[in-house]
Amino acid sequence: MQHRAQRPSRGQWRLSAALILLLALAISQPRGAYSLTNPYCQSSADPPVTPPGEVCDPCRAVTDKCRPVDEYWRNAEVCMLPGTNGLTACGSPVVVPLTTPDGISVGQMSVFQTEHWTLYVTFQVFCPFALRAGSLLPSSAPHTAGIRVWQPSAAAGTDPLAAASQEPQYTDMFPEAGTYTCATFFVDLARVCNPDTSIFTYSAGAQANAGCACLGSSGGGGSAARLLCPPGDLRNREFIEIAATAYAVTVDSSCRDDPAGQTVQLVPLLESSQISGASLKWSPRACGV
Repeated sequence: MQHRAQRPSRGQWRLSAALILLLALAISQPRGAYSLTNPYCQSSADPPVTPPGEVCDPCRAVTDKCRPVDEYWRNAEVCMLPGTNGLTACGSPVVVPLTTPDGISVGQMSVFQTEHWTLYVTFQVFCPFALRAGSLLPSSAPHTAGIRVWQPSAAAGTDPLAAASQEPQYTDMFPEAGTYTCATFFVDLARVCNPDTSIFTYSAGAQANAGCACLGSSGGGGSAARLLCPPGDLRNREFIEIAATAYAVTVDSSCRDDPAGQTVQLVPLLESSQISGASLKWSPRACGV
């Protein structure tokens, strides 16, 4: 017995026609017609790396491919700035460009301090750049971001809190592995790891020593660390130095590392009045002595 093919219902015809129309519209739209809307996607490097009139790659999507931990600068628990999450800055915050070796401004660094003697350093990158933390860190980068906070090295030999090392003692202080467009590191100025003797770590053993693990140790802390590499109190210093660096990648519309790009080192572009050596000159007394 031969069965006749069932004709599509009127509702099925309408659904098929709508899908065809959506497909035709998608094909006819110019590159970048669909895009995410957020502060990061509205930012741009200077000079721009995206052609005029086009949306930068990671924002050229109907759905979010990157899903950064900081939610494109909007998560105040990760991207901390004065006025967000109840933070009130003492004195004037400093905001400076983050630039590549070629002089392209691809982000900005904000530095501010609160009345509880906490120093905040926030890294923000512009579209299409991203910071990869944890297992996503490019093999060519020593770390994703780092800061060195200490007494000026020019005082070495005359000051017990002077240090010769120029390496950052605070690196990759991210809450979790992943992609970031903004991240904040913060340091208690009453208990700062000495860059000559220690590095900061989240290991449980180092927490009794303000997170400072002695260099050459297995990352532990406890009473031995408090004797061998104690943190320093920088609250009453006339000024301290903050050296910062970050490593960013350009990402494509699927949020993969752009194969045509490369990992670029970012450093703050400082004005002459802000410089101490090659670092940012900062007064811890912004909140009073």
